[in-house]
Amino acid sequence: MTPDLRITLFGQLSISYQGTVITAVKSERLQALLAFLLLHHSAPQSRQSIAITLWPESTDANAKSNLRKRLHELKKHIPDSDRHLSVLPQTVQWVETEDCWIDVSAFEGAIAQAKAQSEQAIPFLETALKLYQGELLPSCYDDWIVPLRDRLRQQAISALDTLIPLLAKHARLSEAISYAQQLQQMDPLYEPAYLHLMRLHAQSGAIAIALRTYHQCMTILREELGIDPSAETREFHELLLRGNPIPVNSAAEKPAPPPVAEPIATPVTEPTAKPIGEPANDLTADNLIANPITTFIDWGEAPDISFFYGRETESDQLRTWILTDRVQLMAVLGMGGIGKTSLVAKIAHDHQEDFEYVIWRSLRNDPPLNTLLGELVPFLSQQQDTVCTVPRLMHWLRQSRCLVILDNLETLLKGGERAGQFQEKYENYGVLLQLLAQANHQSCLIITSREKPAEISTFEGGSRNVQSLQLAGSPEASLALLEASDLAGSQAQKELLGKRYGYSPLALQIVSGSIRDLFEGDISLFLAEDTLLFNGAKKLLDLQFER
Repeated sequence: MTPDLRITLFGQLSISYQGTVITAVKSERLQALLAFLLLHHSAPQSRQSIAITLWPESTDANAKSNLRKRLHELKKHIPDSDRHLSVLPQTVQWVETEDCWIDVSAFEGAIAQAKAQSEQAIPFLETALKLYQGELLPSCYDDWIVPLRDRLRQQAISALDTLIPLLAKHARLSEAISYAQQLQQMDPLYEPAYLHLMRLHAQSGAIAIALRTYHQCMTILREELGIDPSAETREFHELLLRGNPIPVNSAAEKPAPPPVAEPIATPVTEPTAKPIGEPANDLTADNLIANPITTFIDWGEAPDISFFYGRETESDQLRTWILTDRVQLMAVLGMGGIGKTSLVAKIAHDHQEDFEYVIWRSLRNDPPLNTLLGELVPFLSQQQDTVCTVPRLMHWLRQSRCLVILDNLETLLKGGERAGQFQEKYENYGVLLQLLAQANHQSCLIITSREKPAEISTFEGGSRNVQSLQLAGSPEASLALLEASDLAGSQAQKELLGKRYGYSPLALQIVSGSIRDLFEGDISLFLAEDTLLFNGAKKLLDLQFER
């Protein structure tokens, strides 16, 4: 049976009845009302809640009046509206019928079938992605639609992540490359898309294209986020550079995060045996001599720090907090590209021998807390603990001296609102920070963020267990970067350029590229133009002002 009524919400609202397009549903509020009812069809919605949601700035009386008018219009414009709309004195509901097809419902149905089919998921995933013609009703800017839009977009990204290696496994490389490019366009900062493309191009023999893809990935991550590609991506790049044979099935498996099942053991000295579950040795200087430790390390997405200059004062402060004051919760703060991640990586590398476990995780892809715990607990327990909860994490932080670094915490915070507040679905991270600040344990958690979480502000004043360090620009690092950038100019001109951009390494890296491209690498010509912002630098500031 072919449905008479067809409604699409992806990309833009489109309504057709028996093949004829209906164009009468034009106004933003009428489209928002229809979308709200379609997306909440599983239960009747109270008139009052709809009115408040769609007309939040109106009085109750005006909002209810607006709702009555829009419902009347909707019933007039939707064919057979009495069959699809249940309008009662207190509630309104969109009624699902067999002769009505909605693209969002079909999309989620195909996703569910793909999950159930596993190896036979390809046709269902392709169906779902064909339906996803763009973000959910992009013309609607209401708060209520944002989490729904984000959830559906994430489902589409996950579908692509699953489909690409399945197609590669069946030697459908050109299709897999097309889908990987679609994933890259959906989220240019989503690193796995670049790794998919590198693997696929390498498998098809296009090594040069795979190498260009890596450099594209590295450039955009550095310019937009101030980070380097993950260890997994860098390792595959090294494999390509060495000319090692690429396994035929290298693109067949879905790229996975760095494994925690077999942590990299970096023995400092021969360890003293310690029964699992018993408290770790007290890591004082005397006991370290008597009871040397083995450090287990998972660097995750930690950056390369071979190019690191300056920051002596800040390094000394962090070193004191870690070794002398035994601070339990630490925040390194500053605007994007100022060098937070590099500084913490340098400190972690320099003092890895002072810990039994070191693990680095980036939060830039917004992992739920349960996902993060699913990586931390098994690693810190050497795969003995599969109960991935906050209490179990605290147990292992008490058992051993652990260094845990969480990079890019600001991605979990609300932008454009009161500073330091976690988004609704990430509020449990705030609970974790409170616990780490107050509980008795011997480990250290370091976060980097463009914005100070409220939990840090609450506890750092009255407890030595919590500290924060605000980074400004680094003249030493900035001048070293300019020296390495092959720009022509005197020392005074380089110092003036560094000062103009607040000694921000990333801002100077972006501007250096512009000077090379537009001013033949001559700093004096650039300074004479008295131009401050280029696209890359402006994007950097825009991201910061969102905080």
